[in-house]
Amino acid sequence: MRDTAIIKKDYQLADPTQYEAYYDIKTGMYYVYPKIGNTITGSPTAMSPEDYKEFMMAAQTKAYYKEKSDRYSLMFRKDKSDAARKGLIPSLTINNRLFETIFGSNKIEIIPSGYASFDFGGLYQKN
Repeated sequence: MRDTAIIKKDYQLADPTQYEAYYDIKTGMYYVYPKIGNTITGSPTAMSPEDYKEFMMAAQTKAYYKEKSDRYSLMFRKDKSDAARKGLIPSLTINNRLFETIFGSNKIEIIPSGYASFDFGGLYQKN
């Protein structure tokens, strides 16, 4: 008898590292400490106010887009059964008997699958 196991290859764990910053008035620098829980896990990074602003903008932008992505992902939704039943795009209902007799139903469900790609091109000429 042969034992088989299903191995899931796509493990994704959230990064538990949080960054805490302290401002030193004497030097005018920000010191950013990586922490996990209440334990400092690395050496601090000194940043100028401009660098710290860029660091915070990058972190906030990443968090914003992650939240937007998770909102529309079926995996992270709390109402998974309702989301799977409804789909991401609401279904359309056509009130037409001819449409219903041809297609068997008056409901159209749009289920996206696959991928999207964008190709950009340009032509520049200088005389």
